[in-house]
Amino acid sequence: MNILLNIIIGLGLSAACGFKVFTPLLIMSIASLSGDLELLEEFKWIGSYGALITLSVATFIEVFSYYFPLIDRLLIKIEGPTAVIAGSIMMASCVVELSPLLQWAVAIIAGGGTSAIVEFLSLNKLKVVGYELRKEYRFYLSSLTFLAALFFSLLALYAPYLSFLLSLVLIFKAFKYYIESHISIKVV
Repeated sequence: MNILLNIIIGLGLSAACGFKVFTPLLIMSIASLSGDLELLEEFKWIGSYGALITLSVATFIEVFSYYFPLIDRLLIKIEGPTAVIAGSIMMASCVVELSPLLQWAVAIIAGGGTSAIVEFLSLNKLKVVGYELRKEYRFYLSSLTFLAALFFSLLALYAPYLSFLLSLVLIFKAFKYYIESHISIKVV
């Protein structure tokens, strides 16, 4: 049962990486430092004060990048791959009591896959509303994705089963959006 709970927590944190890459890592660092989350030995660095400071700065830059269009465009281009990597790291650090091969298989497939799907959904929402939004709308969009990442991260740690259900809803929405936009079939 402990392994299943850890996988569910990892899935929730991986889904949060699809919204903002560094916010879930920052929440994970804070939870590890406070003792609310136990990480595998090879991932204890996430719970260090150096990681906390670095992730705080990275989160700040990621959230307020809309003020700097060049940085904003760069982050949008690299968010997909970094979200997959962060989602894989989140899952691998949560999954305990598994062999290394199984641990990384679950991390890459479930963790990286979940964050990629959520990133796909949020990136396509950007395309729908148009990337070149006026500054005040980009503020709302950035704030909304930050709050979603914060919400999913906290939910994954403190209400993991609810986080798992919401992650499944997001995955279903992403597949529904993809099917409707590429195949012209209306999914109920």
